[in-house]
Amino acid sequence: MIHKRTPGVLLIACALALGGCTTMLTSMTNARALEVGEVQASANLQANLHSEAIGGLVEGVRAIEQQFESNSGEQISEEEFRGWLDGVLLFSLFAPGVGPEFGARVGVSDGLLEGVDVGLRTDLSVVRGDVKLQLWEDTRGQALSTSVAYTHHLGVASGVIEYATFSSFSRGDVELQLLWDLQSNDFVRFTIAPRIIVGRISVESTFPQDILARLPEQLRQYDPSRLFQDEWIVQYGGNATVMAGYKYVWLAFDMGIYGTSFRPEVLGSRRDYSGGAIAIGAGLSGNYAF
Repeated sequence: MIHKRTPGVLLIACALALGGCTTMLTSMTNARALEVGEVQASANLQANLHSEAIGGLVEGVRAIEQQFESNSGEQISEEEFRGWLDGVLLFSLFAPGVGPEFGARVGVSDGLLEGVDVGLRTDLSVVRGDVKLQLWEDTRGQALSTSVAYTHHLGVASGVIEYATFSSFSRGDVELQLLWDLQSNDFVRFTIAPRIIVGRISVESTFPQDILARLPEQLRQYDPSRLFQDEWIVQYGGNATVMAGYKYVWLAFDMGIYGTSFRPEVLGSRRDYSGGAIAIGAGLSGNYAF
């Protein structure tokens, strides 16, 4: 049994300040590699929503209403406490968001198959770099390419949660994407891009080890750095992108649908935080060949 006044309640409440561990789920590009020296710049607004966040909010509010706002003074079971904790963490880690994204691409080679270009994108919380290789194209407007990318998260958790848990969080994603294009005329491009993202969330304890070693065993169980361990998160799905314009300026619409597999260990118990996500983006893309 866990009493309402346990230090863990106050500690986990700080998780509401988490910045979130969501990654960039829009694509906003097509299968054709840029020509050598051709540059593309893009800016768009995106919104994302995770089913985990909705479930977490509902469960968290329900638990607070039923237990934590009660004046009965009764103890709370471990199952009830973990249910509340799951709700808080799910909404914190997968909170819905709306914000800008900026990107740039440049063609670097035409000596390998149909060409290679590289890109860099950011939404100010992550930085994503990728290399795209165009594999094939035909005279009917179809093209096929593949890309590999690495995403570095600038902030997985806020300073508040890192301070409260004596932990330092970091995350990096590796992804593989396949892009298929259909361009039947000079004014509209349509792209379908299946994609898999594998992320590693790393947690490093910043709790002074000399002090921890001197604590009694019954107090070490409350070491806040044990809240999370290093974990893998996998997201799989794809994007559909429509671009309308001509030559130098394009208006782009993008939708991504993804499933998430995430089963972290939280306070020594394996939890299932899997679910789904949808991301929508719209913006402008400009091309210029030097």
